[in-house]
Formats: sequence, structure tokens, C-alpha cells
Amino acid sequence: MTYTRRPIVILPPADRLALERWQRAGSMASGQVKRGRVLLLLEAGEGVSAVARKAGMSRHHVYKWLRRYLAEGLDGLMDRRRGWSHAAREEQP
Repeated sequence: MTYTRRPIVILPPADRLALERWQRAGSMASGQVKRGRVLLLLEAGEGVSAVARKAGMSRHHVYKWLRRYLAEGLDGLMDRRRGWSHAAREEQP
């Protein structure tokens, strides 16, 4: 018998409503929609491995997005800039 500990996720109603809207939105970034789906599946009681499989990401990334959500709320699920842009480097003296 294998025992796996599932994270307990309880979303506030406003966050759940926003994440459900993300799933229906056609104009949102696909990564953001996928991250929202991860949280909805976790709240529904799915295990991390099952969520990772359904979302097409690693278990590590499922935990990463859960940690970011718990620390920053919905803002933690938004895309972040990666490093400096080429234009920003040219503007430096």
C-alpha cells in the first residue's frame, strides 16, 4: 500500500471564480490558464501526480505554482519577466 500526501487547497470563492473565468477566457496567456487549472484540480482533491499529468507539467512545477499562489495569491500565477531585455541593456550608461 502506497500512501501519498495530497496538499489541501481551499480557494476563497473570489479566487475560485477568477480561476474558473480564466479557463473560459480566449484571450489569456495559455500558461496562466494552465496554472489556474492546476489549482482548481488540487482543490478538487486530485493528487499532485495526477494534476501534473493532466496539466502537462512536472510535479515540481505543480508544487512551484502552489507555493507561489499561497505566497502571493493570484498575482503569483501571472507571467513574470525573465531577465533584462535587449533594449533595457542598451539604455544603461
